[in-house]
Amino acid sequence: MSTSIKMIDIKETKRDFVNELLKKDIHKVLDLGCGEMLLSKPFLKNKSFVKGIDLKEPYSVPEGAVFVKGNFFHEEFEKDYELIIASLILHLTKKEFAPKLIKKIQDSTAKRGYNFLILVSNKDSLSTEPSAKGKFYVSMDEITEFYPSSEWKLIKSLEDETEPEQHKNPSELPQTPHTHNLIFLIFQKI
Repeated sequence: MSTSIKMIDIKETKRDFVNELLKKDIHKVLDLGCGEMLLSKPFLKNKSFVKGIDLKEPYSVPEGAVFVKGNFFHEEFEKDYELIIASLILHLTKKEFAPKLIKKIQDSTAKRGYNFLILVSNKDSLSTEPSAKGKFYVSMDEITEFYPSSEWKLIKSLEDETEPEQHKNPSELPQTPHTHNLIFLIFQKI
């Protein structure tokens, strides 16, 4: 008898977490490292203010959204966002700077607001690469330490390995299919 292991379908999991947040009373969203603003774009349908910050401009900014080309470390954030999304950006940060960025995210979250994080786990093969030395790869326990239960409530979480995927940069050959170990979290400020 064989047992099949259920792996994370990234698109389905992102959609599930975003749908959970769409049920909440959220009117002001900040998307850090927004890329094409795929995670924050659904909030525009709820008439939410949506602002994305990234080093690279998206192919198109969704109608009604605001985009700022810049480094979120250097940008000043308003202090009343009801949702701040940080998807796959913290592992790009040096380990000593990550706590400052997390604190900045938390301080910019309104009371009863949410933080939606997608992180590359310290179980991921990327975390053992020489280029990962000193970067912020964490365990579920480590990241939850940044969100003390006296100030934050964990609403939803998932940690698992993704289905095999293959990345390709335009100037490179495709990589062999591989998986990632990811952590998905939604915290609410108390």
